[in-house]
Amino acid sequence: MKKIIISLFFSLIFPSTLLAQDIVVLHTNDLHSMFTGTGPDSNAIELEQRKTLQGHFARLAAVIERERQAAEARGAQVLLVDAGDFYGGTLFQLLGPDSNRDDVPELDFLHENAYDFVTLGNHEFDAGEAGLLTMLEKSAKKKEHQKTVLSSTNILLPEQHPLKKFIKPYHIVETKGGKMLLLGLQGPDAARVSAPLRDQAQFIGFNDQKMKVDWDGLAQFVQELIDRLKKEEGIKWVTIVMHGGAPEDKKLVSLLKGVNLFIGGHTHLAYPEVLYHNGAWISQAGCYGQYLGKLELNFEKDKLNLLTKNGDHLIAINEQSPIHLGWSERIKKYQQAVDAKLGAEKPFDDFLSSTEITRLDSSKIRNPEWAREVMSYVKKEFEQVTKQDLAFYFSSQALVRSGLEAPEPKTPIFLSDLFRVLPMAAPGDELYGAQTARFYVTKKDARKLIRFLFLYRRVSRVFNPVFSDDLTYEVPWIRVPYFYEIKNLRWRNLEYKDWPELMPVATNSLVANYFPRLESMTKGLLTLTPRDMEGNELKGIELNGPREVHLFARGLKHKTDL
Repeated sequence: MKKIIISLFFSLIFPSTLLAQDIVVLHTNDLHSMFTGTGPDSNAIELEQRKTLQGHFARLAAVIERERQAAEARGAQVLLVDAGDFYGGTLFQLLGPDSNRDDVPELDFLHENAYDFVTLGNHEFDAGEAGLLTMLEKSAKKKEHQKTVLSSTNILLPEQHPLKKFIKPYHIVETKGGKMLLLGLQGPDAARVSAPLRDQAQFIGFNDQKMKVDWDGLAQFVQELIDRLKKEEGIKWVTIVMHGGAPEDKKLVSLLKGVNLFIGGHTHLAYPEVLYHNGAWISQAGCYGQYLGKLELNFEKDKLNLLTKNGDHLIAINEQSPIHLGWSERIKKYQQAVDAKLGAEKPFDDFLSSTEITRLDSSKIRNPEWAREVMSYVKKEFEQVTKQDLAFYFSSQALVRSGLEAPEPKTPIFLSDLFRVLPMAAPGDELYGAQTARFYVTKKDARKLIRFLFLYRRVSRVFNPVFSDDLTYEVPWIRVPYFYEIKNLRWRNLEYKDWPELMPVATNSLVANYFPRLESMTKGLLTLTPRDMEGNELKGIELNGPREVHLFARGLKHKTDL
């Protein structure tokens, strides 16, 4: 009786989460090699002096350690998971696929912070299957890298593919409430994005050849696996960790039975509240290590109860967060290794990661106007470097990955900051950023391409287009697909009838890699024929132009010098 009275007394004073939680799920997603946080890097030379902006993995590591210790002290089990895209997005990405080095910064972080379960995102293929294999082989040699399970439930690999021994189909953990099944999935949109970067690997739920989503096939595969393992292994609870977010998270949960928890990624959203849909709790923790997701749960017969209040489910990683000194020093060594590699290989001439490029008085916010500004810098510098004119330069807004932060006047901006804006690379680019390609198109093909890119953004955000400032247009409130996605399209203020018959254009290797797929993607609606300066059809596009990020850096530096 005395124990009951004491329990009731404490339940009135303290939140129920302190008493009733059985398991605490900590989660991250879309870390993107963002070891030093959101930037600018000039503000992170000494982490202890950094008083603005979110992130930094030395802070994230310290918060993970604190939350794990606090939960375990309360008698709760801790499960730490990541929903993919832990790799790719900063110059730190150069180290892992380098077979001449022992360290794999991204996997070092996941393993040494004792993540239980990690799934593959699309950016894990940024270095190609060979690069991913190199990272996993290096990681497997380290004794401290044995606990973390890397899983991709819906990946399809040939029987003898070397990746198979490193990637598990699922993971089962024992909990106070019974066995919990963890499934790691790559969502259809992520599979669409990673398609040009993959060789033999494919994913159930997306047809690479037809560039087509197959929700029914994915749902049937996952449901049959859940049902089988419930029967064979006595599974009680099901958690899906998917590199996919809104609207894919609710879509998949709607098609499945028996899912209790869903941790998402890919869309970089920090959900303001934990969603509840078709019997499953759904959460996502933003990106770049700016938040650590925290879900306190308990088991009640056939129900998984969420105890965490909305607002408490995301822990901000900022200047108030503790600092893990070991990881702070480790990251400095990674930075030194990056500069040593750049100094030896000179992919950006004499620019190193710590080279100051310009100074900013105000932040550049990631939006269509900023993307357009970036493309205009690239286009102008492309013409300067190659001595070749361009009608326009084009890419996708999704490939302009960030803005630039300026917390104070005259904030120094390093090459490493600019690389976070344009970090993407295609196979053959050697991870130093996308190379560029110049070719000619007829004015008819140019207009078709522009219209198609605006149309295709209805299908995938990856194809939301951006152009240098040579092109102007209006986006009407009421849009009729294809012909009226935009209106008043002009090139250098000229109407279409006055455009030159043959137009030199340029793009990056990532966009160019989609050209051979255009016909299948559009079901024959669009084919793009690259041509030479005489108008003759080219068999392929030579991706050997200057690197996009280098052109961007040169453009900003020249503006500053003026």
